[in-house]
Amino acid sequence: MKIYGIDDDDDDDDNDDDDDDDDDDDDDDDDDDDDDDDAHLILLFFFFFFCSLNSESTSTTLSFLYTKSLYSSLTLFWITFLNTFGFDFFFNTTFVAVAVVIVIVVVVVVDDDDDDDDDDDDDDDDDDDDDVKNDRDEDDETSTRTTTTTTTTTTATTVWHRQRQEVRAKAERQEKFVIDHTKVMSGFQALHQTKAPGPGKTQGGFAIRWAPQR
Repeated sequence: MKIYGIDDDDDDDDNDDDDDDDDDDDDDDDDDDDDDDDAHLILLFFFFFFCSLNSESTSTTLSFLYTKSLYSSLTLFWITFLNTFGFDFFFNTTFVAVAVVIVIVVVVVVDDDDDDDDDDDDDDDDDDDDDVKNDRDEDDETSTRTTTTTTTTTTATTVWHRQRQEVRAKAERQEKFVIDHTKVMSGFQALHQTKAPGPGKTQGGFAIRWAPQR
């Protein structure tokens, strides 16, 4: 339906834009889950690598996995280190250096990538929201302009018709006044004739029969 030249399809377009934004948010969540899975895989790689150096830690590894400790992979990683190499190796300089490098690679780099991706996704979402807002503002502006134009046109048309009616009524009054004035003047002329009447003529509106003078 169209009201003042505005189509309801604009509302449908806005709803479609909102659905697209929701789909983008779902895709972003899926991407975040994939990034988390990648970080877990990296941790598990080192985890199984060090577990393979000590057969006794294999049972510990499986027990942690079966107790759903996958979400605390970093804790599991350090426990496996201690179980495999002992506390003495934990304080070894080489071990500390390797551990620091692993932490930097896994935690800092991966988290930075995730943060960058999140920032990019947030920027994209903000851009999408701005685009939708701009589209709505343009639609509102167009709607307001169309409504104003229609209202102005309607008002001008109404004024024009009113003026025509006033002109026509004035002309009719003037014409009626001329006709009435003509009738009145004709009546006065008939009542005040100055010409001497003959037999059977009238003067002053009255019938007078003239007799011959003696």
